[in-house]
Amino acid sequence: MSRITTTFAKLQEEGRKALIPYITAGFPFAAITPSLMHGMVEAGADVIELGVPFSDPMADGPTIQKAGDRAIANGVGLVQVLAYVREFRQKNQTTPVVLMGYANPVERYDQIHGKDRFVDDAAEAGVDGLLIVDYPPEECEAFAAQLRARDMDLIFLLAPTSTTERMQQVARVASGYVYYVSLKGVTGAGTLDTAAVEAMLPRIRELLHGAAQLREAAGRSVGLQGRCRIGFGELSGLTWLPRLVQRVAELHPDLQLEPHTDIGQVLEQRIVDGELDCVVIAGPSSRSSLAFEQVAQVRFVWAASDDFIARAGTGLPRRLVREQLLIALPTGSGATRTLDDWLGRHGLAVERRLSCNSWGAVVGMVVDGLGFTYMPEQWALALQERGRLRVLDGSAEAAKHSALAPLTYTVQWRRDDARPLITEMREIIRSVIDFPAPRCLS
Repeated sequence: MSRITTTFAKLQEEGRKALIPYITAGFPFAAITPSLMHGMVEAGADVIELGVPFSDPMADGPTIQKAGDRAIANGVGLVQVLAYVREFRQKNQTTPVVLMGYANPVERYDQIHGKDRFVDDAAEAGVDGLLIVDYPPEECEAFAAQLRARDMDLIFLLAPTSTTERMQQVARVASGYVYYVSLKGVTGAGTLDTAAVEAMLPRIRELLHGAAQLREAAGRSVGLQGRCRIGFGELSGLTWLPRLVQRVAELHPDLQLEPHTDIGQVLEQRIVDGELDCVVIAGPSSRSSLAFEQVAQVRFVWAASDDFIARAGTGLPRRLVREQLLIALPTGSGATRTLDDWLGRHGLAVERRLSCNSWGAVVGMVVDGLGFTYMPEQWALALQERGRLRVLDGSAEAAKHSALAPLTYTVQWRRDDARPLITEMREIIRSVIDFPAPRCLS
């Protein structure tokens, strides 16, 4: 389910209409765009439409044309627009972003970066929808399917001159919402005839509702069948795997789920080799043959037992790394990414390390005072509450230096795999993934 669908469902529950402002990316100067996007959200925007600068915007009036010219002069193109969305998503994961523009920049992007690369890069950046003014609905059903597979919507324009046949064509392909232009001519031209708009809306809603019902019925008439080979690390297996198994059984009783557990590097190779259908592991994929989608973030903290801290004479991670035994997962596991990042930021190296490929064993050894470790924050807080470990935060100044970067988890699958199985599993995973303290720690 896309962010646009979620947002409109929430608005409907609240009895509100959507506020969807538009700005041209890169105007009035390049670096301001992410800040403007956050400002629009703070001012009440429900969805943001971000204009992609183009040299020949045939459907736009002089105001947007001039904004686009200024943005192009500022060196802003589609690559920069995706970078703005990516920066916006660092602080905002909920507000939908729709790119509004023309076919030429999209087609040129794929010529330069590779076939179908734009869809993948837009999804990775955090784009939720596309409104391509000069893409006719009868010629882009495959493109719409590609977007839906990545939880993005293809949005279309309807105008006062649109025939019933044209509305039906749009209704079959469109998702997210439909943009009713409400006047003839380019943007900014003429005056708005509200009576004509009011008269047209019931017919548009009827057609869209009918098409949506047909798509829903077609999608749910038969549940998924066969098997799904999914890979993940032990951290996932100890936390949200039971919920995943239960949810799949509820929605698709004829689908056989086959979980496989290993470290991230091994799982990535297995999906490339065709041994797995999808994996949930830490970090984005560096392999060009794999697509990925962020689904969760996990905060990690340093932890040790009181007895260990007393023997070490310190609870400061920077000293412990240089002087004491670190007990952690082996190199190649996803969780080592956050350790490597922290070591790099502080210019440190681990002097003594015991690698163990089991989170349960790592926790057990640390509780017994054999060394210190880093672990998911929810785990450490649960163990601290029971008096078995202590979170090593110390003073505010010490906490600033000891903080570990959150670890991003992604679903990964082969780029050429467009099966409904992959789309459905990604949606189910998003609905169940969480990393609470497992029962085995109680």
